[in-house]
Amino acid sequence: MRKASASAAYGLGCDWILEEVAGVLLLISDVDAADAAAHVSDLAAQGWTCEETGDETICTTGDPTAGEPVSTIVSRDETWIFVDAYNVDAEPLISDLIAQMWS
Repeated sequence: MRKASASAAYGLGCDWILEEVAGVLLLISDVDAADAAAHVSDLAAQGWTCEETGDETICTTGDPTAGEPVSTIVSRDETWIFVDAYNVDAEPLISDLIAQMWS
């Protein structure tokens, strides 16, 4: 499910697929900061785990041990990053994106 705030305007989207057994979907969007903050609150109410990690909020859902994809959203200022990963650890990609975009 591609969760995004109502004001999201997609700027970049990429798919990496490995023979249909693993993959990553990455979407980076421009958003209204207030709309993004409200949407993060909605995600938490829907059972996503959300935490403040300094300047950004990171929300995740999914259980890879149960064969579910792991969805991650990074919200910071007017940027919304959505990553959906199946059978692959996308944490290094997400960490690199945060470091490259805001350092």
